[in-house]
Amino acid sequence: MQPITKLLITLSCLVFGTSFIASSFANASDDPPVSGKIVGGQPAEKGQWPFMAKLSPLVLGQGCGAALIHPRYAVTASHCVGNISPQGLKVAIGAYNLNDNDGERIPVKNIFLAPPPSDYALLELTTPSTQPSLPLASPDTYASLQPGEMLITMGWGHLQEGSGLDPILRYVGVPFVDLPTCRALGYPYDQIGHDEICAGYKEGGKDSCQGDSGGPLIVERDGQYQHLGIVSSGEGCARPNAYGVYASTPHVYDWLQSQTHNIEFTQREFLGIQPQGTYRHTFVFRNHRDEAVYFDEPSVSDNIRLVDNRCQTGLEPQATCQIVVDVNQNEAQPMNTGELTVAVKEHDLILSSKVVSLSLPAAPQYRSTLDIAKQEGTIYANGPAWQRDFQHARDNSSLRAPELNPAETASIVIDDLPPGELTYWAKFADEMASEQLHVYVNGYPVRKRHEFSDPAFSPYRHVLTQPSNTIEFRLTPRCDCEGLTGDRIWLDAISVTPFEEVL
Repeated sequence: MQPITKLLITLSCLVFGTSFIASSFANASDDPPVSGKIVGGQPAEKGQWPFMAKLSPLVLGQGCGAALIHPRYAVTASHCVGNISPQGLKVAIGAYNLNDNDGERIPVKNIFLAPPPSDYALLELTTPSTQPSLPLASPDTYASLQPGEMLITMGWGHLQEGSGLDPILRYVGVPFVDLPTCRALGYPYDQIGHDEICAGYKEGGKDSCQGDSGGPLIVERDGQYQHLGIVSSGEGCARPNAYGVYASTPHVYDWLQSQTHNIEFTQREFLGIQPQGTYRHTFVFRNHRDEAVYFDEPSVSDNIRLVDNRCQTGLEPQATCQIVVDVNQNEAQPMNTGELTVAVKEHDLILSSKVVSLSLPAAPQYRSTLDIAKQEGTIYANGPAWQRDFQHARDNSSLRAPELNPAETASIVIDDLPPGELTYWAKFADEMASEQLHVYVNGYPVRKRHEFSDPAFSPYRHVLTQPSNTIEFRLTPRCDCEGLTGDRIWLDAISVTPFEEVL
């Protein structure tokens, strides 16, 4: 389920068999009673929830939480990280006071998204954390939940709907709500599926809120806390007749077990602009297990030719191996994807790695209209040309989208952008426009905007985390149907503001 009206969380408003809980929070009875109203909740003590984490930089403007479930893996909400690349993303594990920049900061190696519709994401860390991790709640744990059983959620989100963020970690108790009771509230709660968990008070008053997304919902079993869910969505913050909605951990329990295999590889690598023809790429695998692993012969997509398989003899603990391929950059496709898949022998485990690249001609004619500084990227384009428009512009002129035929697309790509906060100005003047604009950052889709009109130029922002970044504005036909109009999308003024990393 998509967020109902908000990014939920923070209280108010990728076996796991070896995971353990430190004595500071192993015994649920040792913790102070959960009290206070949420929206707000109660301030945590430093070190009380050492598995709790914060993502950095602050993605989505609000920032998101996460939780450590294994020394090498943390979990968060898919809507927090599903549209960004892992490069430059860090997890601050054991964070407490955001003003102190505390916590154990570890870069993210890979982002794995659970199968839809789950709002669940697994973060593979580059190095293991020294903080204690939080065991996962199994399907059996979920089956044992009783309506009204108290759960705990936590984060740094808004103390109440519309308020500012709190720098101090807070937590709050919310009762479990079974699925029939939650659905009985009517739309949109009647759309909630088994991949989600409801919790909260029917009368409101305690809840998670904006800025808490990705943080944990935990349950106590046998004196130990378990990870039951992830702050995902909900109607406002702590409103009456509006429960909090959490992505279910038991629902993706088997998927999580299969993903946290301690074999390091890059699930998806974006290479930016590549020349037409063939380029060489190396897939790298590293074994973090205690025993050697052996791979079957790899399979590749049609646009890849296997050059050298250096993983044939197996992979010893802490060793690496490489598979070298040639990738054919398809001239007919602006975005090209190649895939390599290997199976791990004697394990029910398939590793799939993709490499994504772009191939477009240079288009320096757009630079002055978009106000792009010379040091900030190289411009490429394909498809029908965007037109310079002096009538609709923030300042001097803008670029007006072309009118497309049903099979056409038109892209503007800016490569080699520095890290920072990307801002572009856009105008969507008609909700019945025949085209729709997709925005990709480093090959990841971050925006598709055609659902409603925006008659004035408005700023849109995205975080650029890599040393060199690529943004693509891709125009596609909305549909081959009557009654729609063209030339209703404009772009203007693209810039990158360097940011200092904060939590």
